[in-house]
Amino acid sequence: MIEKTLGKHGPKVSCIGFGGWGIGGKTPGNSSYGKTDNDQSISTIKHAYRNNIIFFDTSPAYGDGVSESLIGEALEENRKKVIYSTKVGFSSWAEGANFNSKSIYMSLEASLERLRTNYIDVLWLHSPPGDIIFKDKSIFELLDELKEKNIIKKWGVSCKSPDEGLKLLKERNVDLLQINFNMMDIRAYQLGLLDLAYKKGVGIVARTPLCFGFLTGKITQNTIFPEGDHRHNWSSNQIKTWVEGAESILSLLGINPGAEACKAALKFCLSFPSICVVLPGSLFENEVDEQVQAGIEGAMDGSDLYKIIKLHDKISFYNP
Repeated sequence: MIEKTLGKHGPKVSCIGFGGWGIGGKTPGNSSYGKTDNDQSISTIKHAYRNNIIFFDTSPAYGDGVSESLIGEALEENRKKVIYSTKVGFSSWAEGANFNSKSIYMSLEASLERLRTNYIDVLWLHSPPGDIIFKDKSIFELLDELKEKNIIKKWGVSCKSPDEGLKLLKERNVDLLQINFNMMDIRAYQLGLLDLAYKKGVGIVARTPLCFGFLTGKITQNTIFPEGDHRHNWSSNQIKTWVEGAESILSLLGINPGAEACKAALKFCLSFPSICVVLPGSLFENEVDEQVQAGIEGAMDGSDLYKIIKLHDKISFYNP
């Protein structure tokens, strides 16, 4: 597994991380990826660690704390050898966002308990609204205070959009950003965010590298997302666009759906120097194996990278 430095001053991290939304299981409404087996999830987390994945990203909102609890249980014996990345702002999807100081302290204390630790390696503001990150300095002062007390080691912003991420890079002193990035969403590249982050030494963590599963090539026009799955609410036009888009990309690269497609999607993200960690989700050990292989091989062939970027001149992957 290739290691990278997370931002200017580290720490060293596995270039493939473990995205913890899926293992949280079902939450009220259409706000998750559905039911899961906790024993299976713990086995998968441990398998990821045994295969040199050391960056584990989660949130209190993922399963209303279940994701954090499973990671804490699975990795308690190896706590000092792993990087815990969690968030504040959403204690649950049902309750909505809350970024006041009292709520952040309470959320962080609960996360520490569930993760069975006394510090968090990376704490993210979870999709904060613009008035918080651009107009209010107090939240950044609070994060710095938590850092001085060694309750957190680093902090960053998990941005709603690349546009906000770019504005943050220009207007705020941040070490880390978490953004959406994948072969069908290259807005961060097109806006110049990735280049500016590299120049400033800001570490980028890329979430949704498989575009919510579409880039595996396993989702078709006949796929029905059940009640509870957050994709259940998506427009039929967007689903159609992403199914056809994934088909176009896999055809362009001459690769098959499944493991081959997954590896290509992750290697695409690893081709950009400012991206330190790529965050696919994993429910099963075989998925971890596919992802780890991408982390061993690293960046995509330059000619394939160029093909995908140029494809965006011809195809729009978003629908209103």
